[in-house]
Amino acid sequence: MKLPTRADDFSHKKKEYTMENNTAVFVDAENLTFWAYNNGVHDLMKSLQSQGPVVIRKAYGKWTSPQLSPLQQEFNINGFELIQTYHPITGKNSADIKMVVDAMEAATNPCLQTIVLATGDSDFSPLFRKLREMGKKVIGVGPLSKLSECVQSSCTHYIYTGSPSPVSKMVALFPGEVQSHERAHAFATLHKILEAQDEPILLTKLKPLMLKEDNEFDHAKLGYESFKDFLLASGEVHLSPMIAGPVYASLAS
Repeated sequence: MKLPTRADDFSHKKKEYTMENNTAVFVDAENLTFWAYNNGVHDLMKSLQSQGPVVIRKAYGKWTSPQLSPLQQEFNINGFELIQTYHPITGKNSADIKMVVDAMEAATNPCLQTIVLATGDSDFSPLFRKLREMGKKVIGVGPLSKLSECVQSSCTHYIYTGSPSPVSKMVALFPGEVQSHERAHAFATLHKILEAQDEPILLTKLKPLMLKEDNEFDHAKLGYESFKDFLLASGEVHLSPMIAGPVYASLAS
């Protein structure tokens, strides 16, 4: 009778590892800033421990922006590769495209059984369905939205991130001061709206879009005297003209 050697034992363990339920996590950071600022990344990784090894961790966004720059450490601590994306064309989200390409590439790996997609963007709904068709276990992460309603049937389960707490309930140290993540969430919402525009948008039309995305938005509660002050504070908005006539807003180049 042949006794197992150390090499046989190693070979068995190696095969056992490759057949584990390896997981890949892809985070659309630009659309989940509030969640990320509220310990969402750490909580997600903790909840995935029972799924098996998380071998791919990628987060996408313009990491030099005021909204995402403070989050770099949080993602790094949790082992994420930060994928820097650029937006050379207004209305085109390169983060979305790169994330789809990487997720589809991961889906062709037979050693990856679970793919986690964290996003609040409904444009990703075809990706959820395709991954399910390919036989992958799909976990969705995001707020209650049109996307979550569309993709639930394509997900093994869906982790709800919740919605931002109303600014009025935040406790400020001084009058007009609010926690930094509330401002970051508002700036991220602004960036998302302006990025989707094919041309500069009137301020009178921009504010209703902000309220449509977040009905709790209030520039005054964020510490700004006017909506225009809020826009300028973002550091990413170009306004024209500045003196007289209708004012238009667009992402600064």
